[in-house]
Parts: sequence; C-alpha cells; structure tokens
Amino acid sequence: MVSLRNVLTGKSAENAILALLNRLEQQKIAIRVEIENTLIRFNTMLIIRAGSVVLARPQALRENLEKGGMVRFKVPGDDEKELRLEITMPQYNLTNGTPVFLCKIPTQFHKTAYSRVVERFNTTRFTNLGLVIPEKAWAFRVLDISINGCKVLSKSGVPESEFPIGRSFENTYFKLGGRVKIELARLIPRSIRGHAVGLEFNVRQEGLHQKYLDHLITSLDKKDKDAMKAERLD
Repeated sequence: MVSLRNVLTGKSAENAILALLNRLEQQKIAIRVEIENTLIRFNTMLIIRAGSVVLARPQALRENLEKGGMVRFKVPGDDEKELRLEITMPQYNLTNGTPVFLCKIPTQFHKTAYSRVVERFNTTRFTNLGLVIPEKAWAFRVLDISINGCKVLSKSGVPESEFPIGRSFENTYFKLGGRVKIELARLIPRSIRGHAVGLEFNVRQEGLHQKYLDHLITSLDKKDKDAMKAERLD
C-alpha cells in the first residue's frame, strides 16, 4: 500500500523538478550534460515542449545518443543533486533547423555520485600519451585521465596479476610526446574492468609536474568543449 507521505513526497519532487526545468528554460541557463556510461559531456540548453525535455544536440553527436539511454546533469547551484533523463528521441530538428534530442521529464532528484566530482577525459585518440612504469619496461596506453586518476590498457591480458589492487608502483610518470614527463609520487591500482585498469595517483610536487598535468587537463577540457558545441535554443 502506498502511503500518503510517499505520494505527497513524490508530487513535491515532481513539482520541484518542473519548477527547476522551467527556470532553466526561462533564464536560458546553460547546463553541463553527461551521457551515462561514457566520458562524453557537453554544455547545452533546454526547453520544455509537449511534455518532453528538449535539449540542444551538438552536431558531432550522432551515434552516441540512443533511445532508452540516459543523460544526467547537476542541478545548478547544488553540486550534491542531479537529474537523470531518459532519451526518447535521439535525433530531431526544430523548425529552425537546430538539432536537438528529446527526453522524458524526470520525476525524482538523485544524489550526485562522489566519483563524478572529478571529471575524467577520454584520451584514446592520443597516441603520444603513455604511462611509464619502469619495472614493466614499457609505456601503457592511457584510456582516460583526471587530476588524480587514470585508466590504462593492460598489455599482458591478465591485468589482475599485472596490476595487483592496492599495490604501490614507484618511479612512474606520464610521457607526453618526446619531451614532457609528468612524474608521479604515488600510483596505485584501484579497479579492473576487462582489460582496463583504473589507477589513483598523486603528482610529484617538486618541479613543474603539477603545472604540466594542469595544462594537459585544461587542454583536454577545451578540446571537448570545442568539439561538443550545441546551438542556443532561442
């Protein structure tokens, strides 16, 4: 039996969400949207039409949005709360030609996952970035990176023995091109999924290593934003 409290709480959440979405539309507030289970993020705007949330879609996004898939964004002004929206129409064009996609109006807020506080950036397209672990005698391909972690591809095909969870590796560094080294004070495997290994690291504070990493992250962020520009919904 559904309690009156649950009914009222549910209605209150739905009303709060509608109020938020209407405010975002009326004030033309840009939001940072992430496609779930990917590292794809983009800034966009939304409008409410015919019971759906309509979001401007970057031209570069064609095959990454799927019907039934989910996108999410943090509630502006509240980093601990986010909305998850189910995609109902991945590709649509407004009468003025603006590419958009449609989502269901969500009925509840979600607590922001801690792991999403730090943004990760996809680096699979870069061939000049590697993680060097001297005792392994080679550089590992970096799949993604953040300010304090990365994911690399196992070379042995047996990542569990290659990267024991919790073990600390010494004298490691990122190699960027032929000249730049970002030395790490600590590198520890934290997770394994398939042949991908997630590692936590701290950058060596002596020298310019932190500056080089900050520059790399800033550059990746700018490239992502430039590649994923959505038109305004005026």
